[in-house]
Amino acid sequence: MSTLLRLATAGSVDDGKSTLVGRLLYDSKSVLADQLDAVERVSKTKGLGHVDLALLTDGLRAEREQGITIDVAYRYFATANRTFILADCPGHVQYTRNTVTGSSTADVLVLLVDIRKGVLEQTRRHLSVGQLLRVPTVIVAVNKIDLVDYAEDRYREVEAEIRQVASDLGVANVVTLPVSALVGDNIVDRSERTPWYGGPALLELLETVPSGTDPDAEPFRFPVQLTIRPQEAALEPQYREYRGYAGQVASGVVRAGDEVVVLPSGRRTRVAGIDTADGAVSEAFAPQSVTLRLDDEIDVTRGELIAGVDDPPVPTQDLDGMVAWLSERPLRVGQKVLVKHTTRTVQGIVRDIHGKLDLDTLTPVETDRLELNDLGRVRVRVAAPIMAEDYTRSRRTGSFLLIDPQTGGNLAAGMVRGEQSFSEAAMIEPDDVLNWSI
Repeated sequence: MSTLLRLATAGSVDDGKSTLVGRLLYDSKSVLADQLDAVERVSKTKGLGHVDLALLTDGLRAEREQGITIDVAYRYFATANRTFILADCPGHVQYTRNTVTGSSTADVLVLLVDIRKGVLEQTRRHLSVGQLLRVPTVIVAVNKIDLVDYAEDRYREVEAEIRQVASDLGVANVVTLPVSALVGDNIVDRSERTPWYGGPALLELLETVPSGTDPDAEPFRFPVQLTIRPQEAALEPQYREYRGYAGQVASGVVRAGDEVVVLPSGRRTRVAGIDTADGAVSEAFAPQSVTLRLDDEIDVTRGELIAGVDDPPVPTQDLDGMVAWLSERPLRVGQKVLVKHTTRTVQGIVRDIHGKLDLDTLTPVETDRLELNDLGRVRVRVAAPIMAEDYTRSRRTGSFLLIDPQTGGNLAAGMVRGEQSFSEAAMIEPDDVLNWSI
């Protein structure tokens, strides 16, 4: 099990995400004394009768004044068993694009639900986003249990509602637990006020959730970022004939002597050596950043992909996938875009919009446009081949961005879905969700 876990929090407005994160930091003793002093002063100024732990993550002035989360706040903390990188995502519909950003690299999505309100549209949206982004583990924290006097009956009602939505989305198992972020019930320690709940506290779950994948179980993929060719600029003579290809290993393992293929050209060669900032190594694995030297002098440029020869991706100019639309300007058929896939950016045009996901019924509906925060399926034709793979196989080579060619702003985050139907593309397989028995 990896000692590093990336997690993101999501949920509807006022479900208590920032308070939960603050409580997690505070109770795990990951808050510095001066940070706590500042939060106590601001809480007193606001006339609160308690320390507002949400202020530990709401760093923007507008967030503190309005009592909401606007931007993704990243926090780092550690326990004796694990190190965490936490992304506290906004709850407002207009900031769903930030939730997509925060969840895109997460190993775990902690989704909050207010026990008094139950599952809302934004709850469905965030759960759908987490599934589309193939976040491996989803934990639903039913918050504010203290406001219903720790009533088990109400918790079971909300739990059943959550499981029904999860079932409609194709998730066989979902982890739920009752918590109070404000008081601290079942956040770091198990609460005596919920004797009817026999499961672990949130931090216990986070310390035992598997993260990452075995690099040896994945095919080797290496998007080239830069060709290093010092020539006469090298101070040391041995580097004047140096030719290397720098980048980050997206998946798998590569070893010196391995046969590889350069795509889209299809040229085959072998890895002559692997260099890092600390010197040469015999092997590299995801997500290490390294420089590869090849046996043959092949013309390799930024945006090309070096892959293992056993199961290389097939270059394509037709991109079919689910997208989370992030722009206030609607997407229409015929719209010109830039497609960024790994380190490669090419021109493209939207050929078709197959539909969007209705968040009330969780079923696909026909449409000729995608509005802000819509989740839909599109087909894009690109001007040059890209080495895209199905997102269910690889989060790195199966993801892409649609970019506005005029402003350079991000329009959509996309997930390649291959030949799946719309309903299949809107789901992840049950095996991708942690099967907890609580």
